[in-house]
Order: sequence, then C-alpha cells, then structure tokens
Amino acid sequence: MLTPESLPSYTVRLKLIYGSGTGFFVGQGLILTCLHVVKDARDNQETIEIIWQGQISGAKIINLPNLDEIDLALLQLNSSLDHKYVDFDHDLQLTDKLYTFGYTNDYPNGDPSDFEYIGLTGDENPLIKFKLGQVQPGFSGSPLLNLRTGKVCGVVNKTRDEYSDLGGRAIPVQTIFKYFPQLQPQKNAHNPFKPTAGGIREIQQIFGREQEIKDIFEVLNSGSSAAIIGERGTGKTTLLWGIYHQAREYLLSHRQPLYLNLEGLAGDKDFYYELCHQIGIDANYDKPLKGTRLTRELEKHKILLLLDVVDNMTQKYFSYQLRSQLRELANRPDPPLRLVVAANRPLDVLFPDNKGDDSPFEGICQQFPIKLWDEAKIKEFISHRLSQTGVTFTEEEISSLVSQSQGKPREVMQNCFKLYQTKVNNSASRT
Repeated sequence: MLTPESLPSYTVRLKLIYGSGTGFFVGQGLILTCLHVVKDARDNQETIEIIWQGQISGAKIINLPNLDEIDLALLQLNSSLDHKYVDFDHDLQLTDKLYTFGYTNDYPNGDPSDFEYIGLTGDENPLIKFKLGQVQPGFSGSPLLNLRTGKVCGVVNKTRDEYSDLGGRAIPVQTIFKYFPQLQPQKNAHNPFKPTAGGIREIQQIFGREQEIKDIFEVLNSGSSAAIIGERGTGKTTLLWGIYHQAREYLLSHRQPLYLNLEGLAGDKDFYYELCHQIGIDANYDKPLKGTRLTRELEKHKILLLLDVVDNMTQKYFSYQLRSQLRELANRPDPPLRLVVAANRPLDVLFPDNKGDDSPFEGICQQFPIKLWDEAKIKEFISHRLSQTGVTFTEEEISSLVSQSQGKPREVMQNCFKLYQTKVNNSASRT
C-alpha cells in the first residue's frame, strides 16, 4: 500500500535539454510520464536523463499512443536500477483525498501536494478533475495517489491555475490501461516466480544485485579478476549473468563476455572446444587448440570469461595443465582473458594442487563472498514480483517463506513459485 511517505521512492525527475518533469515506475525498468514532458526528446531523438534517489541514468521512449491528444509516454531505463513500482486502481469516490509528489521548477528535489477529487470530465477519454491544491510546472507526469485505496489512480497532466490552489486534471487509470494494456495487473498471469533453477538470465529480472555487480566491475577495471564464492542456491549464476549483460556498459576497456558452465563439460577437450566455439575460433574437437597455439590465437582477442561451477575443475577429468594455462592467460598486463569465476568454496580450499605449485587462481582473483538475503530483502522481492499479478501473500505466509529459505534466493523463488501456484489453482477451483 502506497503512502505519502513512500511515494517519493517511486518517482523520478526527468531532465531534458529544454525542460524537466516527473515520471514514476510502473514496471521493472519502465517509467510512465506525460507526452508533453518528453515531446522534445521524441522529436529530437534525445536521451532522457533520469534522476532517482541520487542516482543518474538514461531512458528512451518505447511506447506512445497513436493519438497526440493522449498525453502519455512509456519510457525504458537504459541501465538497471533496484526500484519498486506502483500499483494502479481506478476506484474513485467523490471527495476522495488525493496526493502527489513531483519535481517542480521551484523545487527540483521534489515537492508534495494534496487535492480533493471532484469527478470526471465528459470527454471520450475523460480526465480526473481535482481541487484544493496547487499544480505547478514540473508536476506533469507525477503519480496521483488515492489515499483511501493506497494505489495510484492517475497521472497528473494539467493545472487549472499554476498560481493558485484551484487544482488540476489527471489522466485516469482506464485510459492508461487502454493505451498501455501491458501495464494491467493479470490475476491469472504466468507465475512470476521463475526460473526456479539455473539462475536468472534476463537482466530485467535480476533483483537486488546492483551493488555487487558494480563492486565486481570496479575490481575488473582495476586490473584484477574476480571470484564469487557462495553455497549452492545463493545466486552466483544470476550474478554472472548480470555481469555478462552489463559488461559493455561498465567495463572501461571493451572485452567480449563469454559464459561457460563447467557443469556441462566433461574435461579438457570439452572446455577447449566450447571456449574456441564461443569466441569464433575454428576448432577441431579431437585435436583442440591448446598450449601455445591457443595462447597465440587468444592474444588476438580480449575476453571476459565467466566460469560457472568452477568447483568441477577439481575433478580428475580436468587437468592441472588446463588450470595452469588459464592462470597464465589471465595473469599478464592487459591479458587476453579477464576472469570472473563462481565457486561453492574459497579458491585456496578448492585448488591446493600439487606440492609447490600455485593454485590456478591464486593472487589473480579477488574473492567476493555472496550475500544471503535478509528478511527485508526477501519481503521486497516478493512484493516486487507480486505487484502486477493481483495475487497477495499473507504476513504469515511471507514469514514462513523467509524462515524456509535461510536467505537463499533459489529457495525463496522455489517456495514462492509453489505458494503462488497453489493460490491460483485454489482461486480457479472456486470459480
């Protein structure tokens, strides 16, 4: 349930070359605002600057109604932010108390205002009319919160008089859903708690790992490789995919990201063949490139190699020579390979190797113990995934999910998947 205190965390300031305004999060990476706020960006193919919670990002317009008189625009972030998004509800009653928070010309760091609902205009696409508050320049695109329902009922888009408290007008939820149907909550939509195994690969679905990803890129840009350490089910694979998708944005020197899961490889031949195949090097499985020939070929490339389940390299079918070559290729000035490896145990425990021989990653990988989710993070994740479904979990159910998971994201996902499916099936059986 949204409150006046929480609403600012859902809103963003939109900054353009010749103006500014407000928008708010309506989905993961999605921002809703008014067309007239971003019209110059549309006409000039300009990137829109997004300012949120002290962070600066960019956004582009991805959807507009095909009628200019519909004053709406849907934007998509160019990079990932760890944000929540609003719930909509079209329920409005006369004298409902309304509230908004936006970024005005006089108060660019944010300004609140409250109003009272009067009714709807008689247009084909009606507008919400409200009174007893001042709508200043910059409020356009801000969310209109119904304090009775705790949900957003519209988008502020017009003032009745910017110099007095006559109020203004807003675009109602019905119009938003009419032109952007993808924003409607779907009660019986596909289960949002997926995937239940194998890590999350889509950058839009990765949750709560932004700071860890940035920390790892800092290490990579300093000239070191990195190792993600944690038990099974703690999110190592998801973190690797987050790095994979954001390498172009965060690496100071371009490297081609490659993801290799050693769980599916049965020894040196498989490894060398798959590595060459992904890079685009001609490879013969029975006579794979390795040793000096592979080194010479790799020197033509700059690779960010993401190795998952690196624990498997301790198996007898992976040789010390393979591990040694990886170390040599990653332990040079401006090396052909920069590594990010994921393992269940610390590397010095995994790879003692032979007496007198260095561990293959000794001294070249800075280790990052992966953080388990605390209760607040789990609750935030559940709320985030449920927000557009119309399905709710009780406090008791959420407390049980927190207890069962022991902070492991995979356990959270799997148990939430089961509970969600049970609720949907029970609801369907009653109809």
